[in-house]
Amino acid sequence: MTKHSLDIKNKVAIIGGGINGLCSAWLCAQQGFEVHLYEKETLMSQTSRCSSKLLHGGLRYLEYLQFSLVRESLQERKFWLEAAPELTNDIELVIPLYKGGIHKRWEYKIGLVLYDFLAGKNNLGKHRYLTKEEVVNTFPSIETNGLTGAYAYHDGQMDDYELGLWVSRQLTDLGGTISENTKITKVTNEGLVTLESGEKSQYDCVVNACGPWAQELVSRSNIDCEIKLKLVRGTHIIIPQISDKALYLEDKESKRLFFVLPYKGNTLVGTTEEVHDLSNKIEPTENEINYLICALNKFFDNKITQTDIIESFAGARPLIFESTKLMNEVSREYKIKRTEKLINVFGGKWTTSRKLGESVLEQVLKVIK
Repeated sequence: MTKHSLDIKNKVAIIGGGINGLCSAWLCAQQGFEVHLYEKETLMSQTSRCSSKLLHGGLRYLEYLQFSLVRESLQERKFWLEAAPELTNDIELVIPLYKGGIHKRWEYKIGLVLYDFLAGKNNLGKHRYLTKEEVVNTFPSIETNGLTGAYAYHDGQMDDYELGLWVSRQLTDLGGTISENTKITKVTNEGLVTLESGEKSQYDCVVNACGPWAQELVSRSNIDCEIKLKLVRGTHIIIPQISDKALYLEDKESKRLFFVLPYKGNTLVGTTEEVHDLSNKIEPTENEINYLICALNKFFDNKITQTDIIESFAGARPLIFESTKLMNEVSREYKIKRTEKLINVFGGKWTTSRKLGESVLEQVLKVIK
């Protein structure tokens, strides 16, 4: 895209200080627009800092034939690793294979071959097979009953909070302004923004990138929109480090998969997928914490209890509502709806946030011709 050049800068408001809002603002600022980002609390204080800390293509999305999302995610994974190496790293994840598992060995093989293929030149390393002995040597305390071997593959890891703040610095370096602790109560299709204080500001384009609150802002503004969100709460726990290697584990009982990741000298375990209502506080529930503890204890000799938990956190992921699909089947792709000067952003995932920002910019350029 060529830089948008005007004698008078057009004003663009971005509402939402999570990673999607920040990336949208960053891309708009690169085009020379006067960008003002509003955040009702502080930057990266909600869902965007409550992720699994992975920059990943989404291996499990292949099961639901979401090939374009996986390809785009793998491309963007490489971007983040190269753009901010001090805040990201390559990580190898091991998937132990057990008799009677959710997926057969051949299913994982096909998925990983496809994962490597979709990554193309952006691949971080080809997958490999590990024998049972190699798995036990890597994870001495792992459950061996029924263990037949494992597959290992590469993805990226990040400090999600600091990486979001890194994006905010790119924005301010380009002249963008950020207003934290500033709630927007209403927007209009004509570009008018109303603050909680009652102050009103007119913009040439307004982007609603409020994540889980995007639909709420639209409803509060009495704007009709056919796109609906389903909010899914994901809980994680942090415990003392049990391994400096990463695992992707199958919980056969619940038919869920979860991560066990080294993170800042400890181990991060997650995540859950529970429907969330914004009328309730976004925080880990007792049931979710107990689920993660029980799921982890099935795989290791050294059992953990609630007293071992250093920290727990939860975020509400905004997914596009699809009535015919289960939560784990719903796509992490995003949808962008433009009406006159208002652009609404629904859904999205951390890894593809910059790509989402590019799509937002395309819509902004259609508004500001």
